[in-house]
Amino acid sequence: MMAANANIGVARAAYFPTITLGAHAGFQSTGYSNWLSAPSSFWAIGPNALLSVFDGGLRRAQVAQARAEFDASAAYYRSTVVTAFQQVEDNLATLNHYHDAAAEEKVGRRGAADAQRRHGALQAGCNRLSHRRHLADRPLANAAPGAQSRYHAAQRQRQSHPCARRRLGGFDESAER
Repeated sequence: MMAANANIGVARAAYFPTITLGAHAGFQSTGYSNWLSAPSSFWAIGPNALLSVFDGGLRRAQVAQARAEFDASAAYYRSTVVTAFQQVEDNLATLNHYHDAAAEEKVGRRGAADAQRRHGALQAGCNRLSHRRHLADRPLANAAPGAQSRYHAAQRQRQSHPCARRRLGGFDESAER
């Protein structure tokens, strides 16, 4: 981009005349014998100025071309910078997404561990309840009819217990009645 900017200056410099300082020296004589004598030597020192009077728009076109090259170079540089910022932003967004996913996974693992702990406690409680029911079933065969109705009331109460509903897979008999 800096070179393209310098090329604009070079193209604009063509508008100004070219000034040079020149020197000429030599010998001139009509015969070979007088060449190296002092009267046959000559010299000249002086400036030269060169300026084109008519160029047909060449200089203006060269300046326009240099400016167009600079604009193209600046657009390419801008594009490169924007692409770099976009890649950085994409990487930061991906990093943020992975951070959020890791946090959600951590919450999910805690919830799963908590649910597993509660399930174990619930299973232990349901197993104790089931064990008590089996113990209560043994004397029922020899019990009086009143004891049997009390047993059936207790059994209905146990069925409405959350452990029993959970053991049935969430099925709730009272919801269908």
